[in-house]
Amino acid sequence: MKPMILAPIDFSAVSINAARYAAALAHEIDGNLTLLHTVQMPVLYGEVPMPIGNYENAADEAHEQMRNLVLKMNKEYNDTLYIHYEIKSGSPVYEIARWAEKYHPLLIVLGTRGLGSFERFLLGSVTLSLIKESPVPVLVIPENTAFSPVKKLGFATDLHEVVQETPDSVIKEFASLLHAELHIIHNDPNYHEYEPEYMEEGMLLDTMFVKERPSFHFTHNEMTEEGIIRFAKENKLDWLMIMPKKHGFFEELFGHQHTREFVLHAEMPVLVIPPGY
Repeated sequence: MKPMILAPIDFSAVSINAARYAAALAHEIDGNLTLLHTVQMPVLYGEVPMPIGNYENAADEAHEQMRNLVLKMNKEYNDTLYIHYEIKSGSPVYEIARWAEKYHPLLIVLGTRGLGSFERFLLGSVTLSLIKESPVPVLVIPENTAFSPVKKLGFATDLHEVVQETPDSVIKEFASLLHAELHIIHNDPNYHEYEPEYMEEGMLLDTMFVKERPSFHFTHNEMTEEGIIRFAKENKLDWLMIMPKKHGFFEELFGHQHTREFVLHAEMPVLVIPPGY
């Protein structure tokens, strides 16, 4: 069965760019693409229903825009890429997560805007909400980022309980699909990686990815995400992979607040893997 990629779209320039990235990625790995648009349902206040004309018009317009977009994409790929689209009604985050739960795509591809206050609000209210709810990995594409073959994958780790908490099967799958190098990155301002516990965790990771033959890199920045993002940029990594943590002290290091910083500030696509996936 071919891998499936889901690209939610609201017809903004950012979402269309992400959809085009998703199409190129699907074509690269010989997969399929589904575009999903959600039309907000009319809200009822008290006993007086709101007119549904606007909703019907929005749904009709969405179908027309989807058909045109799929037609253009099919021409770009000479009909060598299967592209399906769906129109749903309801809450975007809920509908996307429910679709992913039902069909279990390889990943969901989303776009992000710039760093203005309004864009930060949009990112926090939609993208991060979906990241928290998604049952599958979410690939976040920075604004205006065009697809190019993925040759270098970076995975950020806190070197804590790596056997139990490293999503090794996911990382191996993407490294294999993309024929990419694997770079494992750890940030520690206090150089703790030289302590026996950290050295042991690193050796366990090396054994875990013996076939991938990863390169290990250590950064020393007071801010975890800043050190890792800087390394990824300077070393021209194509994707940065992270997995938020849900427990104790390490939630402060790799929890959703830091996920937000990675997604906001990284200049390359960030693949967010659900905890325990």
